[in-house]
Amino acid sequence: MRVLGLLLVIFCVGWTDFVRGNNLTVTQVALRNRNTSAGANHPDNYAFIQANLRWDNSWRISTGPSNYDAVWVFAKYRVGTEDPVLVGASSVGTTVTVPTTAWLRVGMPVVLTGGTGTLQTNSRVASILGPTTFTMSLAPTTALNKATLVARRIWEHAQMSSVSAHHTAAAGSVIQPVSDGVGAFVYRSGNGSGTLVLDSLRFRWNYGINGVKDQDLVERRGFGIEMVAVPTGSFAVGSGGTMSGEFYAAPILNPRSPYTITSENAITVDSLSAGALYYQTSTADEGDRQGPIPALFPKGYQGFFAMKYEASQGQYRDFLNTLTYLQQSRRTGLSPASPVDSPAMVTGNLNRNGLDIQVSGNQALALPATYACNLTKAPPYNHSDDGEWLASNWLSWIDVCAYLDWAGLRPMTELEFEKACRGPVTPVSGEYAWGNTNLIFVTGLRFEGTNEEISFPPALGANITYQNQGSVRSPTRVGMFAEATSNRQAAGASYRGLMEMRGNLWEPV
Repeated sequence: MRVLGLLLVIFCVGWTDFVRGNNLTVTQVALRNRNTSAGANHPDNYAFIQANLRWDNSWRISTGPSNYDAVWVFAKYRVGTEDPVLVGASSVGTTVTVPTTAWLRVGMPVVLTGGTGTLQTNSRVASILGPTTFTMSLAPTTALNKATLVARRIWEHAQMSSVSAHHTAAAGSVIQPVSDGVGAFVYRSGNGSGTLVLDSLRFRWNYGINGVKDQDLVERRGFGIEMVAVPTGSFAVGSGGTMSGEFYAAPILNPRSPYTITSENAITVDSLSAGALYYQTSTADEGDRQGPIPALFPKGYQGFFAMKYEASQGQYRDFLNTLTYLQQSRRTGLSPASPVDSPAMVTGNLNRNGLDIQVSGNQALALPATYACNLTKAPPYNHSDDGEWLASNWLSWIDVCAYLDWAGLRPMTELEFEKACRGPVTPVSGEYAWGNTNLIFVTGLRFEGTNEEISFPPALGANITYQNQGSVRSPTRVGMFAEATSNRQAAGASYRGLMEMRGNLWEPV
């Protein structure tokens, strides 16, 4: 499973450096060795993205949890340097004739800025038929005649090679691409811990498969998300306690017995059959207790990668900044017809959420010329204490799914959640993600809103923030409790080293 800080690198004709994430940085980024040996504009053409990668608190160990952390690397690209303007457009049904389709891409939103015709809201390029014709997702309500159209450029997902040998790792590291080519993992090749610095990593971008031409000018953004490897193996679900929704091995006993998962085979769900899995519920969202759980459903026995931290507001901002304005409005609660701060998400920095979409351009088009999301108090942006390191709150289930899909990931299942938290050890009745029942709430913060935000005073040993307990009831910096000398309880860490598996925000699975 590929489940989710964030490094962002912008490539625009040339290639420049940018930094994002929870102490995750990238430098010296460059485009190297464009290969066109297969022929002009051939699908097999490719280039290499070279970069230096650095992140703190990295590890690989062969005892105890016997796992390692990693960075999930993926990229987006945008063709062209400005939105194409198409003068003299005409249409018949959904087919549009223009002087050239050279800079058009499928999915581009299209707006009418002059001439005769009326476009439906959210009209997009559906297909490109030839050098002068394309189809739109929605037929104009009034046919186009000598119309002027503007196609808004979009960010698309870059196709990396799925062959390990096509990438070049730095000394002491491994690059592990995935079979669908949407990204690659980077991690230590041997045991070690501390800050990891990797120079001159090379990732092969198969730009020909993406339909990018050899001569195209391309703007590109690369992203990295810190992950943790959870290895293959058996584990127990349910702690033997009596909490609502807790798994147990049927039939019900007092005390309940945890259920052990030993493979990815189908699981029987039944309250009476010995060896079946079952659980009690008090609300509908705790599950329907129906079965069986099919073999294809991820149960956690098979190894997977999961996010080391909860997604930060900086990460969610960078996600929003690769969307169209209409998409941004749907993922923040903004009204497309009235581009103002959403009361649910940003007004008054509610619950420490500072996401804010700045809009300029012709509002009558319902698709402004510029739209950028920032974490800001006032211009200029990128304040040292703007809160981009805080966990991103006010996200709906659909927002979470959209973010994961954008990153090439998927939601974690509840069975995987328990394995990532508990590991292979014997459950403790009523335990939290850090393996015991000790719960110490944060009473104060120091260095608020910065990348050094910590619980204060530290002597209290706080390891969790929670909506209805303690003095701090809003999200805090991701990974705040983990330090070089902190143990599992003090860090609020899972057995495998994942942070915030309990507290800070709700953990939907």
